[in-house]
Amino acid sequence: MIGPSPFVPAAVASQPLHYDWDSWDPYSLLGSPDEETVGLLEQVSDRAQIAYAIGCAEWVAQCLGERLETDRPLLYIEAFWAFEMDQRIASPAETVEAEWQGRILAPMDLALMTVLNTYYTSADGNGALEAAFAECIPRHLLDDRQAFFAWRKAVLARLLAHYPRQEDDPWGAPVPREALDPARPLTPEAQEHYVADFFSRLSPGANPLIRYGEHDNSVP
Repeated sequence: MIGPSPFVPAAVASQPLHYDWDSWDPYSLLGSPDEETVGLLEQVSDRAQIAYAIGCAEWVAQCLGERLETDRPLLYIEAFWAFEMDQRIASPAETVEAEWQGRILAPMDLALMTVLNTYYTSADGNGALEAAFAECIPRHLLDDRQAFFAWRKAVLARLLAHYPRQEDDPWGAPVPREALDPARPLTPEAQEHYVADFFSRLSPGANPLIRYGEHDNSVP
């Protein structure tokens, strides 16, 4: 199973949780996506939009930490990265909302499903809005947002530089997890290495959410 996020500070897990949560209507608490973020994400590939949404889910997972009391979020995150980087792999199945209730699990569930929603809406060229919404969740949960905002600024710049949107290929090239780590080099050779290294370490049999040969061809 994939390890903790390499780009989210470990100290995030020790922050106190003071956020409010409304399982019936969390959107009223989370607010609208940042317009600048939407505009920037509209300029990157579908894969880069999905990667950004996964990154935001990683911030949520790290923020909630051991309070999640389950490894399912990391299984989903691993499956999302595998799916995003390899078109032979199907998107993970949706969560069962009834199994993700409460102030801890419900925000994690929403973060994970926002990744799927980013993928689903990319078919119509609207993935940027969902990907931008993904950041609303860690932004709401975190007491100290300074590190998150610094990460957001750096990562959006990296995605724009390395994964610009091409109208003849909106899906784009695979985006490795390391693309979201501003400390890691992102040369073409490094990107190929990161992708290959991820799959060399992957044990699909240990993650039931990773399904080969079932890609939905209705979406790139």
